[in-house]
Amino acid sequence: MIAKMALKDEEPMRRSKAHIVDREPSRRASVARTFMNRGVHAEIYDGIDELRARPPEKGFVLAHQSEVEEQPSQLEQIIEIARAPVSVYSEDPILKKVVEAMLAGAIDYWKWPLSDTELEEALSNIEARGNKKGRQALKRTEARKAIATLSKRELQVLTGVFKGQTAKQISADLGSKVRTIEIQRATLYKKLNAQSASDAVRIAFLAGWGE
Repeated sequence: MIAKMALKDEEPMRRSKAHIVDREPSRRASVARTFMNRGVHAEIYDGIDELRARPPEKGFVLAHQSEVEEQPSQLEQIIEIARAPVSVYSEDPILKKVVEAMLAGAIDYWKWPLSDTELEEALSNIEARGNKKGRQALKRTEARKAIATLSKRELQVLTGVFKGQTAKQISADLGSKVRTIEIQRATLYKKLNAQSASDAVRIAFLAGWGE
């Protein structure tokens, strides 16, 4: 679930420390091993209470969807405790949950497991937060420029995608055939250089939607 607008660092950055919040022991252990194999030190936490008991000093937090879906404020609590970039991961992401996580402050949403290339891109994206303000401003500008290329109807379709609606639901709201909505959705994805609905949501969020 990585947007294709990540900026490249001019110089390589040191690997961050991963703080994995997940109550499922075998899953969090597997995720930790994946990071360790990539040269990233990993700490594991059995839920938000343990994270609160020993908050991270540096690095980034990766929380499983199960840790943030019971209450909308849980992700916000994790972000406040960590005071560091927070991403959410799931084996089977649901668009509505992706939207909710982004609106709550997650910097990314990962479909786990990631390929080597996707994981490297995700790590680079998190490490790039060292110069957050300048990078975020540039990303927002690029996102707004991309969205400005959309037609009125494409913006309406994007609004539906942003809400987590299916093509069928968007077609009912706009009074168009489902196939027409699917074509318009594919067109706006191409204009935004988005590979999926999650990419499109992320770009819209960067542009200020939901604020």
